[in-house]
Amino acid sequence: MIEIFGPMSRIAPQELPAFLPSEIIYEFPQKYEQEPLWAAFTPDQRHWIKQRDGSKCVAPFSHRHEGELHVHHVIPQGWNAKHNFPADYPENGITICVAAHYTIHPEMATALTDYRNGDHDAFKDAFASHGDRDVYWVDKYDPSMLRYTKEATKKYERDHPWPNGHRR
Repeated sequence: MIEIFGPMSRIAPQELPAFLPSEIIYEFPQKYEQEPLWAAFTPDQRHWIKQRDGSKCVAPFSHRHEGELHVHHVIPQGWNAKHNFPADYPENGITICVAAHYTIHPEMATALTDYRNGDHDAFKDAFASHGDRDVYWVDKYDPSMLRYTKEATKKYERDHPWPNGHRR
């Protein structure tokens, strides 16, 4: 295991389910072919997460709040797929600004700029640059983000059902 990125790098894949909400029953939502990989939550799910978070950046670290709001997968889709876990459930989504997102995924700033300038392989190249590293993001904020999303979801979901998924 890699030790340089933060707490997730010290959690073996088989231990991760204990880290995540165990009561979740989910279906993989339909993926939209025209959307790039980083937009896997459906539009309704992204809206739900932003509403739950008060339509503001709720990143649990000090940073300059700037740019549009993104719905970030706390545990990335690629990691989840590699280890056979789902990624698109409310406790794994958090509203953060662009600056916070690039703090967690520094290589994505360049990839997004390149993608918007016509390089449709920019994200594939960024992911390829991760090499054999199992934890390829700055994960030291994951525990606090997951604690926040679990509590916020529990409160918000009482009056606002999660779209496009089945929950107990």
